[in-house]
This record gives sequence, structure tokens and C-alpha cells, in this order.
Amino acid sequence: MYRAVLRATYSTAADASAPRRALVVHKTSRLDYERKNYPDLTVEQMKEKLTAQGTAYKRLLARHAAHAESLREISQSLRYYGVEVRERCWEKCKGEDIQWSDIVFAAGGDGNFLRTAGAVSNHDRLVVGLNTDPKHSEGYLCMKPSPTHSLADIIDRIVKRKFQVTRRQRIRVSKGGRQLPVLALNEVFVGEKDPSHASYYELQTDDRRPEMQKSSGVLVYTGTGSTSWAYNMNKVSESQVSRVLDSLHREGVVCSLQPNDNREELVQRVTEAINESSIYEAEQCSMKFTVREPVIKGIFAASLTHGCAQRLSMHIHSWNTAVVMDGQFHFNLENGSVLSCQMSLSDALRTVVAVDL
Repeated sequence: MYRAVLRATYSTAADASAPRRALVVHKTSRLDYERKNYPDLTVEQMKEKLTAQGTAYKRLLARHAAHAESLREISQSLRYYGVEVRERCWEKCKGEDIQWSDIVFAAGGDGNFLRTAGAVSNHDRLVVGLNTDPKHSEGYLCMKPSPTHSLADIIDRIVKRKFQVTRRQRIRVSKGGRQLPVLALNEVFVGEKDPSHASYYELQTDDRRPEMQKSSGVLVYTGTGSTSWAYNMNKVSESQVSRVLDSLHREGVVCSLQPNDNREELVQRVTEAINESSIYEAEQCSMKFTVREPVIKGIFAASLTHGCAQRLSMHIHSWNTAVVMDGQFHFNLENGSVLSCQMSLSDALRTVVAVDL
């Protein structure tokens, strides 16, 4: 889930040159995925197998067709303006394809956008997210067609440089001093491969004192990611806020109500204010972190459970740990590994956030 981020600042691209080479990186549809898993099945056999598994085959077929038609519209629109096009599914996209292009289109949903963005290290390369199945996919990081404008209309505006650009900050991750091959646009999660096990590690942020911790993992996130997993991990419920207010009342603390206000409205207002406070702008060059379910008992303490940081490091003292970037890229962390996260303005992703239609 992504939520709207307020106060973001954008720049226009009217003075830039039109693209000459476009790379279209598209997702693998669910139907294509199943076909790859069962290459020997006929169409009818595939239909029977998926139907037996509880899959609505007609809907699956319709979504595949919608995605394929969107891809055709994107490529044909680009070629109409004389732009050379390369189409690649993400699994077969190579670094040379990205270097070849002037502009990269991530055609699919947010997952495909995150995979594509993670592989783009050049901060000058423009990345455009296009939702190819808007009826069934939100695609908060992607622009989508509507009854008033098509994908072809969006391509027209992009080719003519009539759009707004923002630079979304990303996290650079290193293991033992060596940089991992992708940049995280949303978040970096460090935890055990077995979710029932706790992680044991030493955590340090900026110049603060290192702290030994035990928890179910650490989430480090960007402004873009602050409206996604991090938002849901950090948010409080109205029932939790209500219990806090009850405790304050028992302690003799009086919470004054506004005129014409009532208890329910106060709880809603406080809950919303707390939850919105964790959101920050995608352009802000600062990381935030949250320690998930810290163990605070006996020999374990946790004063560094959440906050902001320019640099964050973890010395791993577990045997089955991994780091996951944007929910897409997994890397093992051996016992004794040192993981570091940091941000740099030079790593920001240049992406389109709106077109002038």
C-alpha cells in the first residue's frame, strides 16, 4: 500500500531533448509464468489444471490480454515518434540494455517498477512506470491510463518532454565493504529466513553508540517506502490510542476536547496524526528505520528502536540471516557479516511523476 505524499517538489523537463532509444522492461504475466512452469501442457490441459487449483482462468486470460495489449500500445506509440525500442521481460534484462537506452519504461505494476529501478544505477537515466493493468492493479509508482487519456497520450507527453520529474532517494547497501549490485528504492529489511526465529545483531546509527539487540528484524526505508510497508509496520490503531488516553485519564492527565468534539473524534484525530507523522518526502536524503518487535527483557535492551539516520550499520550475530531489498532482491548474511546502509544524492532515481495532459 502506498499513500499520497504531500509537499513534494518537482522539476519540469521541457528543455531536455527527446529520447532516441527506449527500453521497455515488462513484467511476466501470471499466465506466462504458469506456461513456463508447465511447458508440456496443452492450452486445454493448462486450463483444467489452473481451474482445479481454484484459479479463475477466464480472468487470468483477460488480464494477460490486457497486459499484452498495453505493451503493444506503448511500443507502437514510441516507434510512431521514431524512437528505437527494445522490449525485455525483467528476467532477461541486462545491464547493457539499460546502458543502451536514453529512457527506461517499467511496464507492469509496482513490483516490476521496483525490480527495474533497482537495476538502474545511472542517476541521469529517466525511469517511467506505466501500469499495464489498471483495472486490477493500483500501481502507485506507475502512471496509468484513464477514460480521458490513454497510454499513447502519456507516451506523447513524455516524448514531447511535457512532464514533471522528481528524484526519489535510494539506499546503497554494502556487505563487508562491498556494495550490493542493486539500490533500494523502498526499503531494506534484515531478518531471519525463518520468520519464527529472532535476529541477534549489533546496531549503530550515525555516530551513536552501538547497541546489541534481539528482534524479529530491522526495516530501513526511504521517503518513497515510508508510505508502503513501513507505514503499515509503524501505524497504530484507534483501539491502541484509546487505551493510551484511558491510561492518561487514570493518571490524572486531562485531554481537552475541541468545541463540538467528542471522544471518538479525538481518538481518530490523534491516530491519524501519529500515523501520518511517519511519512516523509521521497526526495529527502535521509533514511528512517524501525526495529520490529524488539526484545526488551532481562539482558536485552533497545533504545534504538526507530528514528532517522544518514548511515546505519549492523554486525550480524545470527546464522540464518538475509537482507531483502524492495521485497525483490535477497542476499545471505553470514554470522559475523557487517552490513551498512547509506544515502547519497548521486544515487537518487530520476522518475516521472506526472504528465501535462
